[in-house]
Amino acid sequence: MSRASITRTGLAACAFFFLLSSAAFAQKSNLTPRATATAKPISFTGYVRAFSFTRQNATSYPKGIGQINQAAFNAAIKLHAEYGFGTTPWSVGATYVYASPFGANGDDLRSQDTTLPAIGLATLGEAYLRYKDGYVDARVGNQLFTSPWAGPSDSRVKPAFFQGIDANLALAPGWTVGVSRMIRWESRVSSSFTNTSLLPGTTPGFFLAKSSYAHGAGISANIDYYAFSNYASLVWADGKWYPMPKSPAKFFVAGQFGSEKSAGSALAGIVDNQTVGVQVGASVGPVDLTLGYNASPWHSKDVAAASCAAAGTASGVLLPAGGTPSCLALGAGTYRIYYGGMASPYTDSYATDPTFTGSISQTMVDRRSAGDAFKIGAAYQTPNRRIKAVLSKAWYDYSNGAGANADTDETDVDLTYFFNKVGKGSYHGFQLRHRWAERNIRNTVLYGGLPSFTYNRTQLEFDF
Repeated sequence: MSRASITRTGLAACAFFFLLSSAAFAQKSNLTPRATATAKPISFTGYVRAFSFTRQNATSYPKGIGQINQAAFNAAIKLHAEYGFGTTPWSVGATYVYASPFGANGDDLRSQDTTLPAIGLATLGEAYLRYKDGYVDARVGNQLFTSPWAGPSDSRVKPAFFQGIDANLALAPGWTVGVSRMIRWESRVSSSFTNTSLLPGTTPGFFLAKSSYAHGAGISANIDYYAFSNYASLVWADGKWYPMPKSPAKFFVAGQFGSEKSAGSALAGIVDNQTVGVQVGASVGPVDLTLGYNASPWHSKDVAAASCAAAGTASGVLLPAGGTPSCLALGAGTYRIYYGGMASPYTDSYATDPTFTGSISQTMVDRRSAGDAFKIGAAYQTPNRRIKAVLSKAWYDYSNGAGANADTDETDVDLTYFFNKVGKGSYHGFQLRHRWAERNIRNTVLYGGLPSFTYNRTQLEFDF
């Protein structure tokens, strides 16, 4: 896909969201505040969760020999409480998380999957004041915050938490706007709030302006503007349309578009990314099928240097990672450096960003790479809702002028067994879940990267 076609797609997406917003603005607001006739009692929720991970890194592939396989175990309990002040819109909430491997991982960090994490944690992840009525929902303090590019990333024993303020206003039926200012965060492997991120350097956080629109069950759209301090600014838009919302086929078309440019001190390097995505899906009997596509164009910069490694550093760009080619020798001490990936301070390496082609262990954003990606998926749940199975296959092509056939593929299987049905009361679920992922990267002799990788994640969780 050419840069011109990317730009045209982006302009079309912006026009689409402008029309939706205009239509929503034209509606007369008829929202009424939430009834407050009775006092709100204190509420408690939480979970007990245990994880066992294994990572097969060692292979017989070239440059795979000598890699160390890894494993880790951890268990956690999360307790959340919220107390409402009588019949007012005010409440306070708190969440405490404690996690421990109970000595199961040994002392050799090289053999541990530290993404779990493989160590003990204890944190007051949430401690907030909240105001919520029929128009406004705002909270300030430590909180479980959700947005496309900064969210809980809750695929381990604890989610990521953020510290700051989040405020949302309902302007009309189906239309909300909001702003967020987060100054620190706590990663999913940490028990303290810091001014770091998943990218190099320190940051005072980010600012987010957002708007969402939904028209019944047929159409929805969102647009978000992020200012990631010391890194980049990002505009992200997405939408979903069900042409026949009442049809049992549940056919839908979804799209997404993002544009990110480096800003401020650009600690992660120069960023110039344009991402488009398309997804279609439908239900065929009891099986839900999806097909997704993402694309980002490559950019390049010529640098005079003594070597490719030196040119990469001198270029100052956000370099691709994980075995994506990035340097072409032009001769006479000049090198062409290829870049075009996205800088994502709060999802990088987490495989939790909103792109349509993300897999269990990777996304294009995690590789900090431009290129193309396809993903097919199928989901099935038994009529009694006790067993759920999700299968997917994704292909990623990171080829550019510095090298061809820089391909990666991943096969994922996600199985969940629910022990008992959820009814009224404090019981919210008991499940056993296993996720298996197999990833392969070609031409690692030329470009580097881990040639073959197999992931097994077993999770036991009780929700209350």
